[in-house]
Amino acid sequence: MYKLLTKSFLKLLPLSLSTLTLPINAAPIPFGQRDYIQHRANQPNFGAATTQEGCVNHLQSNGGQEAFVKTMWLTFDTLDRNQWLESGCTKSLTATSITIPNPNIDDVSFFEGHYFAYNTYVNVPGQTQPQSRYHEGRVNIGTVIPSGNHRYKIERDITQNNRWCNAVNNVASYCITLPGVDNYNAAGYITVGIESRDTSHTFTNNTRAENIWYRPVSNSGFIRLPNMLKRDNMATSRTWSSSYTSATSTIPDRIIFKNQP
Repeated sequence: MYKLLTKSFLKLLPLSLSTLTLPINAAPIPFGQRDYIQHRANQPNFGAATTQEGCVNHLQSNGGQEAFVKTMWLTFDTLDRNQWLESGCTKSLTATSITIPNPNIDDVSFFEGHYFAYNTYVNVPGQTQPQSRYHEGRVNIGTVIPSGNHRYKIERDITQNNRWCNAVNNVASYCITLPGVDNYNAAGYITVGIESRDTSHTFTNNTRAENIWYRPVSNSGFIRLPNMLKRDNMATSRTWSSSYTSATSTIPDRIIFKNQP
């Protein structure tokens, strides 16, 4: 999740009594650096799905403007350009419409809920190189701030080139024909994790993502993802981490996210 924001934002949410004490000098992490705890599979695919525990009630934020999400990414491996789809829950400033490219402070407001986003590179008149274009949209399922477990799915619509559809709890939300200069008919990586861009953020310790399935490019249905590798990347000194266990006969595959040593 990327945002081009330039102004400070008032605190909108009371802190949960169950959160960790926030750092005294909490501050945004510089743009281009983020705290990521995530696991990834190098797996060509036509889509993926995962169940996220807790949704936004497991994310604790001071109501600031910076990105804070628990999400799933499908990444396109195309000429080293950073291009992806993502679906999950957010507790931060979020664009009011998915039609707005590279939203700025005038295009966003604070949102707690499900979202869908994508980033591609497009040709721009007057520019010699393709330029990054990020879009995000809110998924309004129900009338209250979501809690509990929710299933997020992104799947390729093979009837049209470069077209992908998003669903939350098996309810369809967006179908997007990705604009851009590359081929977006298959994704190369599946990643599940938490992204933060402010040291005031924290989350419920041991919150989980589980039942991670994917649709192979050679198969018309979803199957269980066989394995994932750690991709934790901390820009700060916070002791966040993630661990992965594969499925057994009684327990689904799962990622556990920790905010303590």
